[in-house]
Amino acid sequence: FLGADASIKKKFPTYDLPLLKPLEDMGVTDADVKDSISRLDELKKRWEEVQWTDEMQKEFNMYVEREMMKEEISVLESTVNKSKDVILKDELRGMRRVLKRLGYVSEDDIIQVKGRVASEISAGNEIMITELLFSGAFTQLNAAQSVALLSMFVVDAKQNKDDTPQIPKGLIDAYEAVISTGKRLVTVMNECRLDIKLEDYIQQFNPLMMDIVMKWCSGVTFAQLVRESDKVMYEGSIIRSMRMLEELLEQMVSISRYMGTPDLNNKFAEGITLIKRDIIFAASLYID
Repeated sequence: FLGADASIKKKFPTYDLPLLKPLEDMGVTDADVKDSISRLDELKKRWEEVQWTDEMQKEFNMYVEREMMKEEISVLESTVNKSKDVILKDELRGMRRVLKRLGYVSEDDIIQVKGRVASEISAGNEIMITELLFSGAFTQLNAAQSVALLSMFVVDAKQNKDDTPQIPKGLIDAYEAVISTGKRLVTVMNECRLDIKLEDYIQQFNPLMMDIVMKWCSGVTFAQLVRESDKVMYEGSIIRSMRMLEELLEQMVSISRYMGTPDLNNKFAEGITLIKRDIIFAASLYID
């Protein structure tokens, strides 16, 4: 080893060793490698023959800079995607902690009754509605009031911050139960390291249609309903919201049957009968 080192030092005093040549020095016989080397030599020859002008040099430098920027962008995008994956994993862990805290799954990740109920809800906020069901929020309400309360989860219109929605007298306590439940859920979510803003979460539940639904359930005509609600919602939004409300009620009927609560089952079934009438559900206005 020392002899070889001395020989190398004598031949290359500064240890500036040349690169090994694949064919001559390494004995590579692969045809693809030979072809690549041949093409590389040709490109080098063509490169050396280029007659550079100032304009060409300027454009070439711009090209190199662009390629370097593209490479940097690619690296940054990869970093961002990795960060998103980390955030998503953290969110999933947080959501799992929330479900365990609220009793939707066990510590062994086994789905509990609340979890099975929530999994059947797709037409509204499944966690909020499940919490209301298990807290007895619908127990003291009649069919029309229950439908009006559920309308908070399907409204197809935005509520202006300056507007104060009219809450029917018999639903004030139920409305406040939704708000207090929302606050409790946000507290649990934040304790489970999910960054949830209270105001944004509560704004999902829009009371804009509660009074409209109560009037509709009482038997008013659609023309009368539109006249009395034209400053609150457009008629198209009312129709779409009623359709989504019917879908949610169908799910509530199925859920209450699974829970073994015939009173709730009858209440939600009656709610469907109350809203599913007249022009709102006319086939000519709505295509399934």
